[in-house]
Amino acid sequence: MKREKYLPHLLALAALAAAVRAQPAGEGCVNCHRGWPELKEWGESAHAAAGVGCPDCHGGDVNAASMDAVRRAPGYVGVFPRDTVPRMCARCHSDAGAMKQYDLPFNQYDEYITSVHGLRLAAGDLKVAVCSDCHGAHLVLPASEGRSSVNKMNVPATCRKCHGDEALMAQYGLPADTYELYARSVHGRMLLEQQITGVPSCADCHGNHGAAPPGVDEVVNVCGHCHVNQRQYYRESPHATAGPEREACVTCHGHHLIAKPDDTLYVGSQPGACGSCHERGSSAYRLARGIADSFAGAKGAVEEARGRLEEARVRAIPVGRWEQQLNEAEAKITEAYPVAHSLSLAKINDLGREAVVGAHGVEGEIAFAFRERGRRKEILVFCLGLTLLVILLLGLKWRRLFKEL
Repeated sequence: MKREKYLPHLLALAALAAAVRAQPAGEGCVNCHRGWPELKEWGESAHAAAGVGCPDCHGGDVNAASMDAVRRAPGYVGVFPRDTVPRMCARCHSDAGAMKQYDLPFNQYDEYITSVHGLRLAAGDLKVAVCSDCHGAHLVLPASEGRSSVNKMNVPATCRKCHGDEALMAQYGLPADTYELYARSVHGRMLLEQQITGVPSCADCHGNHGAAPPGVDEVVNVCGHCHVNQRQYYRESPHATAGPEREACVTCHGHHLIAKPDDTLYVGSQPGACGSCHERGSSAYRLARGIADSFAGAKGAVEEARGRLEEARVRAIPVGRWEQQLNEAEAKITEAYPVAHSLSLAKINDLGREAVVGAHGVEGEIAFAFRERGRRKEILVFCLGLTLLVILLLGLKWRRLFKEL
């Protein structure tokens, strides 16, 4: 397993060694740049493994006898001007034939030039991100590799390099605390602390090469990529018809600092809660209160049944069947949360009622089991007492017979 883990690096280093051996003495990039960190980084990169060498990006004559001859060679570029980097990368990464063999998309450049970064670059803004800012210049690694700057786990930190720079962000009127907010959010904690890669990072919501902030009309679609059921029910709700600018996902859940929602959203007045938009006593507030009460009733019934189930467990009564029934009741509550986006109290109550019925059913069966256990105990005590009485009578009878003898 360890050998397989390091195989890509060994192959890359082998490619680097082969490149060194292929250069005649005094000639080529390697002989001048031997020992440079850029050469070492390239040797570990995906480009080296794929056979992409210095002249493929920098041009020039790799066999030139001197640096002056290299510079005079047609197409040579030493340090790329920032505004030329995307076009240079696109020479290969827009080639369908070249990219398909590596199962890579070939439309990144088309997406980039339509992104906020690409549009600003085209307008002459050289401070925006280009390919090498996110992927690196020489140590370009596949996104699947843990060291890669565009690995899912590393994307927030990569974006933070620019979007956490207060001076830079101030020039665009953007906040510089986006990373800190994301890291505290339910998404950020799951990704950065629990390393659950199925949750969204920056690129999942904003795009990667086509990076752009979701517009107000697009938020529901963006969030709906993961929260499919919530999006469906939201579109059935009065919020959807009231106007997306007022009622989109971010109004209740926030942008980057997205907290795990709880029932206080329905009864509170904090930002995002129903009370922050709807006055107490209004029909909308009463509806929200009804939703909260429905959840509270269902959860209370399940919690009470859980307590009775634990009592049964302590008494060594088998509880497997009841545990399954309670799990099914809780599943109804879980099912009701996406439905809550529809604001249909009738649908929520129906699911809540199913949860309550299931919980009460378990409580009833446990109560019956307790009564049966009590009745059996009474019968056992009676039988025990009767047995002792019979033994006592037999003893007295035996004693009387013994005396007569």
